[in-house]
Amino acid sequence: MAKRGKIQLSGANPIFRISKPGVDVDSAGENDFLLHEDHLYSQPFWWQFIACPFSGYEGVEVRDQTVNRTIPNTGSVPMSIIYPVGSNGTIIFPFPKSEAAGSSANGFPGLERWYIWHSVTRTQLSVRFLKNDNSRRSPQGCYVMLMRLPSV
Repeated sequence: MAKRGKIQLSGANPIFRISKPGVDVDSAGENDFLLHEDHLYSQPFWWQFIACPFSGYEGVEVRDQTVNRTIPNTGSVPMSIIYPVGSNGTIIFPFPKSEAAGSSANGFPGLERWYIWHSVTRTQLSVRFLKNDNSRRSPQGCYVMLMRLPSV
């Protein structure tokens, strides 16, 4: 009788495998698994709020700053999802839409007109916050979720 399952969650390299019927899990080939820990897609491993350096700023001048964070190296560039947080604390996905009265000379007090870009390497996350002129609102920041890619 074949040993079909192996679960070993302790240690640096956890194992969670189930092989096809009649195939021993310890000698199974790559195509003989029903479940393998390396084939689980998009495994979240890092979640953090990144504060906007000029959060709360209500002037009409342009603000443009980048925040860098070191992230754990999972061996590949992770997938990422950004959840912006507006000036009122609301999580906005995918992006804010607002309308406001005002003028280009004095700014638009109720207008959310800012952008968040990000780039990710194996060990570094960079988040750029930009508030355009005429908008009097700035983002509070953003939540970032990084997901490890499968290694197989």
